[in-house]
Amino acid sequence: MLLTLMERLRIELLKTVVLDGRYMLDTEDGVDSVVYTDNIWPYYAGEMITSWKIPAIYREVDIDGN
Repeated sequence: MLLTLMERLRIELLKTVVLDGRYMLDTEDGVDSVVYTDNIWPYYAGEMITSWKIPAIYREVDIDGN
């Protein structure tokens, strides 16, 4: 079930690419995933690693107070 969930999320991220109209998945870096194989039953763990391009932050006021 964990592998299915992670694969569905990976596919949706690669199809959608842009979230909330401002966060863009860096498709050149891709989506990496790791499933931990340690015996921690009844729990299962994994992680997905992604890179995102986010909008730049600009100051609303001038530093000099002008």
